[in-house]
Amino acid sequence: METRSQSLEYTDEFKSKIGLCLRGAPRGSQVRIAKILDVTTRTLRSWKNACSSAPKKRGRKKTEVALQEQLAIAREWSKQCYPGSRPVINALKGQRSRVIRLVIKGLKARRKGRFDRVRIEMRTSVTVHKPGTVLTMDGATIEKGDLIVYKDRGSLRIESQRCDGSVKASDTLRLLAKLKATGRLPLVAMSDNGSPFCAGAVEGFYGDNQIIHLKSLPRVPQHNGSCENGVGEVKSGVNHGLEPEEACRRLNQHRRRQRLDWKTPIQFEQENLRACTDTERSKFYNATRTAISDAVLGIISAKEIRKAEREAIFQTMERFGLITRTRGHQRT
Repeated sequence: METRSQSLEYTDEFKSKIGLCLRGAPRGSQVRIAKILDVTTRTLRSWKNACSSAPKKRGRKKTEVALQEQLAIAREWSKQCYPGSRPVINALKGQRSRVIRLVIKGLKARRKGRFDRVRIEMRTSVTVHKPGTVLTMDGATIEKGDLIVYKDRGSLRIESQRCDGSVKASDTLRLLAKLKATGRLPLVAMSDNGSPFCAGAVEGFYGDNQIIHLKSLPRVPQHNGSCENGVGEVKSGVNHGLEPEEACRRLNQHRRRQRLDWKTPIQFEQENLRACTDTERSKFYNATRTAISDAVLGIISAKEIRKAEREAIFQTMERFGLITRTRGHQRT
């Protein structure tokens, strides 16, 4: 038996080139090259396998589904009122379970895609142009107690206030008093229909200070979606070990917002915040109250009254240049 006279070490690049050449070389080339390089044919086979640019496919082969099978599964899925795959598998005993799962997965994706397209086309977005004019607030619960999270819709600045126990009307009044002391009372306060935000004492404060209260429709959290997002951001910071105040500080001083041309809320307020004068507040408040009175005239249904109130407030805000509304991608 012949033995190699000396051990040669080849670079990985050299091995790769030789392996690629062997993949297209004629029969018998491997033996001749092994003698030239003083290596075994087994070594050359390992070089050739290692340089494969296209790895072998693993797993099951793609399942081919005939059109008749798809139609049968779709009819059964529709007949059972769009359930998961298990009821359909139970009904179609002769069909392959894996095929039923694949078809129903595709049907659900198409159905969700249609729903998302319609939702985007019908969605109304509100852009607030002036910081300090529109404030939205909502309650939040964390391990250490409840909070009121409030957000300036113009500058996207988020703040939080701790509550003694659950959120109450007294906590909302304490928050509003703090805003008044710092000269940051808004023209419009947005909230859901929770009792801490709609109590008689709170409504009285709004009336005394000429603040319009824009309330969501019952069971429509999307109307207060901006604050819901703010609550989620604060909770995310708390879940990462921050106190609510520190989470708000970081969001205001360091989070860059695309809607603010990639500025932080603090930077945007330094450039654009201007306190409303008493004359501007009185003019806007009186115009909005008049618009609401005219809009609800003759309406009996409580739900329709709320819709008319909201539309009157939005139209007045647009008339004063505070907001722009868009439906889908077009202005309303």
